[in-house]
Amino acid sequence: MPVVGLGLIDTGAEITGVDLPAIQQLGIPSIRQINVGAATGQQMTTVHPVSFAFPGGFPEIQFNSVIACDLQGQGIIALIGRDVLRHMLFVYNGITGTYSFAM
Repeated sequence: MPVVGLGLIDTGAEITGVDLPAIQQLGIPSIRQINVGAATGQQMTTVHPVSFAFPGGFPEIQFNSVIACDLQGQGIIALIGRDVLRHMLFVYNGITGTYSFAM
């Protein structure tokens, strides 16, 4: 059963982060640990294989390495990084405050 929630696009993130409780709810084991730089400094975290599905008929994207992170209290379950965005065209129009996706 998938975990459904909101993701926040983070163009500064090289790798996508998924909220640890969502990973635990799905029972996804870690495949390794890595040291990552975050707003709070360097920290160790686990890497997990996941897949993402987006509304609107976009195909599912499989990933072998997203990091577990603590996003509780922010109302999101994923920080979508450039590893996901490289699979699509993402356009942000700052003048109108609109964005669009294409795959």
